[in-house]
Amino acid sequence: MFAAMVSEQAIEQSLEALTAAEAVEQGMLTFASEQVPYLQYLRTDSFDLLTDDERDYLLYLGLVIYRAARSEAPQGAPRAIPGERIEEWDERCWEWMQATVGKPMTERLTVFFDNIDQEELLAFAEDSLTPVEEDAPAGDAEELKLFDTGASRELAFVALAVLVAGLDAVIGS
Repeated sequence: MFAAMVSEQAIEQSLEALTAAEAVEQGMLTFASEQVPYLQYLRTDSFDLLTDDERDYLLYLGLVIYRAARSEAPQGAPRAIPGERIEEWDERCWEWMQATVGKPMTERLTVFFDNIDQEELLAFAEDSLTPVEEDAPAGDAEELKLFDTGASRELAFVALAVLVAGLDAVIGS
């Protein structure tokens, strides 16, 4: 629903802008003040499954997505995603996950890409949550061994998909 799909360049610029701790802190304050219902969603009991490091990384990924979407929104800062929309998207995303139980994760995510019109943001979420191969060079997130269970990875992807779909709806309306 954006005027156009959020670009890979916007995501890369968001990542670059968040390299310093001060920038992340300021970005989190903005994110928290502009998207209160979404951050309340992340505080629900469902997310107790995640470790503290996983929660922090999920918030960081959400911030990257938010900044990228915000930078390409035609009217600047998007309205807060209403709690009802968050609940609707959460239910829809879990229905999609449940309908594909037993399939490889990449196949399970196809339905998200088919139904949420922000391919680059979803690809960023998927790539950020995909475990690296044993022989691959380690990066910051991989060294922490985040989202090493299927359940935590699914939960984090659904949370990010809810953010992407919600932002797409409020910016496009």
